[in-house]
Amino acid sequence: MVVVVPSVVTAVFTSRASADLAMRALAEAAGIHRDRTSLFSTGAADGSGGPRPGCRGALEIFGIASKGISKGIMAGSALFYAEILLRGDTVVHVRVDGGDMADSASDTLKRFGAIDIDAR
Repeated sequence: MVVVVPSVVTAVFTSRASADLAMRALAEAAGIHRDRTSLFSTGAADGSGGPRPGCRGALEIFGIASKGISKGIMAGSALFYAEILLRGDTVVHVRVDGGDMADSASDTLKRFGAIDIDAR
């Protein structure tokens, strides 16, 4: 599932590696500069990681959610995505200028495996 909010496209991936590929494709194929994208993950780039239980994991997630809020994710959404991160998934956030850029970002993220969180 890809969520499009005016000026923002956000997607969830089950693997950090897929999210990294999507970020690369956003820059190379869709022409969306890297400074417009943010990746939030508790897992390593090699795919290790997964859910982070306990106090340390909660603190990591809180820090990631706080960074998301500073990057333009609304507070309520940041808490929602923090829960996604607790499950071990990866979130990609793209700041866009308008409809065409949003469509391009959304299509690219879907092509690289953005998941439908409603179906999970």
